[in-house]
Amino acid sequence: MFKHQTGNGHLLVGAGPYIAAGIGGKVRGPGDARFNVKFSNTAGTEAAFYYRPIDAGINILFGYEWTNKWSIRLNADLGVANNNPNNGLGSYHNAGFSIGLGYSLN
Repeated sequence: MFKHQTGNGHLLVGAGPYIAAGIGGKVRGPGDARFNVKFSNTAGTEAAFYYRPIDAGINILFGYEWTNKWSIRLNADLGVANNNPNNGLGSYHNAGFSIGLGYSLN
């Protein structure tokens, strides 16, 4: 995390690795079809969406922290690991984005 004095606060810029583990989920398919998410290093025969259980990637953060300890942050999680257990059928990569409002207690 890098903090740069800007006006009465700090500009926040950060980056770093992340690792994550899949624990469960559901996928909505065409119409009202719903499928369970299964985590495995090999795809099974059950009607489900299969993903590898471990994901890894890069987290990027931009934000601003005011002198009154409030901050706003924009995060992006960009997966670099191939999460498709069917190696011959393309690749899946996770991506997530969030906006946060925070207050520092120190």
